[in-house]
Amino acid sequence: MLSEVTFLLRYISAKDGKWEEFKCPIFLGCSVCVTGFGSAERNRIQKLITKFGGVYSGAMKIDYTTHLVVHKPEGMYFLKRQ
Repeated sequence: MLSEVTFLLRYISAKDGKWEEFKCPIFLGCSVCVTGFGSAERNRIQKLITKFGGVYSGAMKIDYTTHLVVHKPEGMYFLKRQ
């Protein structure tokens, strides 16, 4: 009985290597479009999105784009989504 209690009270950390296979990329399931950024910044954002499991789209697609990242809260894409 004591060993069961000890097991239940043991500290569990997500950083423990045995949990690595269960980690999901942060942008998994996300389709991201950006607007208002220069080409260098846009490329950097695109690399980060794809590196962490997301899909980057150069154009916003209705019923497909899940996240819109805007440089400033203005412009055609921003006004469409309000």
